[in-house]
Amino acid sequence: MPLDSSGIAIYTLSMGQLIFKENIKECSWYFEDAHFSEKWEYKWPSPTFPFCTYIHMDDLTPVEKVKIRRWIEQNLQETVIVDKIDNNYHWYYPGFEKTWVNSFQVPNSWFGFYFEDTHSRSLFTLAFSELIKPISKHHPKYPEHEYAMSLTPAERILL
Repeated sequence: MPLDSSGIAIYTLSMGQLIFKENIKECSWYFEDAHFSEKWEYKWPSPTFPFCTYIHMDDLTPVEKVKIRRWIEQNLQETVIVDKIDNNYHWYYPGFEKTWVNSFQVPNSWFGFYFEDTHSRSLFTLAFSELIKPISKHHPKYPEHEYAMSLTPAERILL
């Protein structure tokens, strides 16, 4: 049981909450700049939740998802908003005409975890450091996609 500086026990009655951005119905309860005009409008990423970290979808097993939700509920006292970010793309085989036949879709979705304060984000990042990565437009398991995209078309043919 945690104690304050005078030795008195501190009881925390609130628990953190993990919410998907798409499931927020009454946005004005979460975003200070939210207003309704045929639909909810607000700035995103929100100034209310300015601190973010990312985890790639391939790194999140069902077990990891449950661990993250439980950790937030047990270790934070605030709301954490999750937003799925789709950075899917088509990769064209180098040296071939850019057609659907010569390509394949690369799923590249990320989950952004948005926090109200930097302390909570830091605690989360430490707890799940093996999963946290900087977001990228190309799949982290295929660094050659990033490299190949930086080449000229003539250089790509040589790959």
